[in-house]
Amino acid sequence: MQALLEKLLEEIRGAWRFRWVALGVAWVICVLGWLFVLKMPDIYEASVSVLVDTRTTLSRVTQGMTVDSNIDTEIVRVRQSLLSDPQLEAAMRATDFPLQGLSAPELQMKIAGLRKRIVLTAKSSGVFTLSYRDQDRD
Repeated sequence: MQALLEKLLEEIRGAWRFRWVALGVAWVICVLGWLFVLKMPDIYEASVSVLVDTRTTLSRVTQGMTVDSNIDTEIVRVRQSLLSDPQLEAAMRATDFPLQGLSAPELQMKIAGLRKRIVLTAKSSGVFTLSYRDQDRD
């Protein structure tokens, strides 16, 4: 036990002798880290969780007669309904997206671009998360 204590004290004395070198290395690493973080682009993300009842009246009636749908088909169905043109256009109007002066083809291009950038994931049965990322906060 005494030998272990002496070894520990010797290591502490050795570290104390090189404290200025350690402090200098820590500052260099810190400054390099700050420069790296400052060079990273800003990314803004918005997400929402939605509860969707994927079991319709028809699926309750046909339960047992057909193969139950899996989560992949539910995601496709929810994606088609939530990311339809009228839904996305209403969302764009609700968020003050500049739609004035756009022709119909330009509006369709904006909606298609928005649809491509929205990510839809299933958390659990009936709970879906929609998320959108961009480097421009507007």
